[in-house]
Amino acid sequence: MKTITDRISFLPSSENPLSADVYIIRGDQKNYVVDVGSCDAAYDLISSLGKRTIIITHFHDDHMKNLRRLDVVDEELYLTAQDRRVLATDAYNPELLDEGDGQKPVNFPKLGTLVESPTEIRDGVMLVIAPIPSSHAKGSLGVIVDDEYLILGDGYYSSAKGYNVSLLSEEIKTLKALSFTRVIMSHDETVYSRDEVIAELESYYAKRTKDSPYIPI
Repeated sequence: MKTITDRISFLPSSENPLSADVYIIRGDQKNYVVDVGSCDAAYDLISSLGKRTIIITHFHDDHMKNLRRLDVVDEELYLTAQDRRVLATDAYNPELLDEGDGQKPVNFPKLGTLVESPTEIRDGVMLVIAPIPSSHAKGSLGVIVDDEYLILGDGYYSSAKGYNVSLLSEEIKTLKALSFTRVIMSHDETVYSRDEVIAELESYYAKRTKDSPYIPI
């Protein structure tokens, strides 16, 4: 585990298996887990926590695969409609899955609590869970801690095609409207400033052409 503040720590991402950073935000009454990763170390860490609420930044396996085996009630799982659709697919269906040890995923279907607009949680720490338009994955969320740190998941990154012009424009507008000063991205242990992240995205947007819906990077 690595520490960012006295409230925020994280298990760094891994390459084999590909597993995203897992963030733990310490509240007064419970822990808030941002992304659950896909590796055993992430599963063991989250399983060891007491009271917890899970927030998924987006539906890619490296960020939420461990939901297959974590027991969580819908009221303590925050996600988007796109995440919910993925959780309903065969890949997360307990009747079809077998991880090789004969164990089936627990507590399905996981419907979770949908986040469709900024949602605030106060527990000695203030969290704002906000939808973030993203070229990387439809239905992405960011988590702002105490109006300072924005945990952005993969929301900064483009898709394989590049940045979608429309989505990038909406992302820049959204970020400018939110209150934060620093940015934390998955798969990257650097803490960035608000201004440099927005300026970098604006520099990509400036490269758009009228003939293409994508900006290749």
